[in-house]
Amino acid sequence: MKKQIINVGICLVLAFTTLHCAKKTTTSQASTTDQSQTSTSAASSSTSASTEAADLNVYAGKYKMQSDQVGMITITVENNKIYGEAEGQPKTEIKPEGRDSFNVPDFNAKVIFSRDSNQKVSGLTLYINGGEVSGDKVE
Repeated sequence: MKKQIINVGICLVLAFTTLHCAKKTTTSQASTTDQSQTSTSAASSSTSASTEAADLNVYAGKYKMQSDQVGMITITVENNKIYGEAEGQPKTEIKPEGRDSFNVPDFNAKVIFSRDSNQKVSGLTLYINGGEVSGDKVE
């Protein structure tokens, strides 16, 4: 159960990133097809990529989970994709569903990040197998 929860968290983060990146790539490709807007599209695509990376980076860090079975989950961003890695588990890409909400399709799980009163990411909750485990961002 502990490994499943950890894998779900990781997969959820990775799933979120992949979906978000795919959406940006599709938009970018459609924009560059129009010859009259090639330079504008390139500038927009570059700005979108920077914004996307910055948006994903707000989730990066270590989360101390409130379960001995899960322990620590580390969230990282690489090449505009977001990954989760629970202690003793491989790094897994998670896919975005919406702001602060990520899907882990391989484990039929979900990760939802929480924010404090200043809108800074402060924790996450992992939903898997009908249960949930929360954790606080410690780094």
